[in-house]
Amino acid sequence: MARLFLGIRGNRQIVRVAGMNKEQHLMANKKIFASAAAVQNHAGGKAFGKSDEQALVQYVMTGTFNDTFYVTGESQLTEVLARASQVPDEFLAKLAIYGREKGMMKDMPALLCALLVARGSGHSEAVFKRVIDNARMLRNFVQMLRSGVVGRKSLGSRAKRLVKGFIASLNDYALWEASVGNAPSLVDVMKLAHPKAKDERRNALYAYVMGKPVDAALLPDFIREYEAFLAGKSKAAPLRAPFQKLTALPLGTEDWMRIATNARWTMTRINLNTFARHGVLRNPQMISMIAERLADREQIIQARAFPYQLMTAMLNIGDEVPGEIRAALEKAMQVALENVPAFDDDSLVLAIDVSGSMGNPVTGRQTAATSKVTCLDAAALIGAALRAKNPSAKILAFEYGCREVVVPHDCKVMTIAQKIKAYHGGGTNCGSVIQYLLDHGIKTNNLILVSDNESWADGYRSDLSTLWAKYKRDCAPEARMINLDITPNPYSVNAKRADTLMVGGFSDDVFAVMKAFLAGNTDQVDAVKAVEI
Repeated sequence: MARLFLGIRGNRQIVRVAGMNKEQHLMANKKIFASAAAVQNHAGGKAFGKSDEQALVQYVMTGTFNDTFYVTGESQLTEVLARASQVPDEFLAKLAIYGREKGMMKDMPALLCALLVARGSGHSEAVFKRVIDNARMLRNFVQMLRSGVVGRKSLGSRAKRLVKGFIASLNDYALWEASVGNAPSLVDVMKLAHPKAKDERRNALYAYVMGKPVDAALLPDFIREYEAFLAGKSKAAPLRAPFQKLTALPLGTEDWMRIATNARWTMTRINLNTFARHGVLRNPQMISMIAERLADREQIIQARAFPYQLMTAMLNIGDEVPGEIRAALEKAMQVALENVPAFDDDSLVLAIDVSGSMGNPVTGRQTAATSKVTCLDAAALIGAALRAKNPSAKILAFEYGCREVVVPHDCKVMTIAQKIKAYHGGGTNCGSVIQYLLDHGIKTNNLILVSDNESWADGYRSDLSTLWAKYKRDCAPEARMINLDITPNPYSVNAKRADTLMVGGFSDDVFAVMKAFLAGNTDQVDAVKAVEI
């Protein structure tokens, strides 16, 4: 019988069955939502259910509503809505802010913001101001509300007021720049919110963005220059125009060099292939200028660049991008990794999951524009960054079994990552890490394990949780484990213990959480609760 998910009411989900709305208890399957008992993970292996707060943090810091190796986007949505119905608005508010500001995530924070607005929460306006910080996030927010998944399909008076306020806060150029993008477009959003200004020129800009007839004399200079070039009335290519609009114009190499010269750091990083395709990178002066910009520490920090973004750039650039620019991205990576902690521990062990499921795109599979960066890429980068800051650390790669990855003392981050990735393949056996430590008599004070946590190739007698208890008892009573999970799921490979940190995400904030844990047994839920609204 066909069922259609309609939304959440309290702790029930509303479904349409044979044309009628019925309510079902979301918590019917207690096995899924257990916080201590052993359960089965998506791969069929032994796992431990997370609490509602722990699971929500994991989903927000890793989820994108795209299909992963084991989990569909739809199931992520259902799980998040179910868990969100069990926690206070204050926690959701703090988590939305944490996910956006610390995790730099988009979809999940926008969903939580929309959910709070739909609930009429007193925290919704404060969350909106911090989470909906650009046009892409605004479109996400409106899409979430209009989809009906949070219990409504209209914006409502509060959401309209928030959207109007956001649009009014944009300067003229930022508003024009925000008009790029679809599903929904800014035009769709403006049709829903009906923003109006007291200023005649601003209203003219609103009309222009929405494609309505307008007196050109009232428009900003940069739009008139763009329209003049578009109409063939000017030969000078506009320098101030959204990049996506420039790519559609009949521009020559000289035009592109002028655009590249005036580009911001992020725009430069994202469009290296575009510059190469248009001949910009055949000019030695342009190569040096772009390389200098990309390696500029102040600009890197101002752009809030983090390692995952730089790895994406490195994996995506084509052969036409010269070595000088590739080297500049390497330098930028070093700056972005400055907050990776150096542990006062010569026995540190870094265990990286290289199993087959780690080959899935880290942001999930999409119908278009699926990321080239895999879970393994992200895990290897985290391991390599930690190894670069902790040269005495031992690197282990595991799948069915476990082996050591030997790298030179002064090896660069991306080179270390490539060496880890060379072992890709096999089934997931997280317990093999502890078994390796036991078999080789390796004592560590701190073990950092990076995985998708879908361990299944171990068996109940050799699972990580059982072996960790044995290792603590027989080998290293003071040892601590940091279990970093980079995929959206409600399970952990280990039971919750004081000596074990469960942390989720693939932004550089995970390093701060690790450092805090080793300083005082705090965890990621505590980090969320520490957010000030």
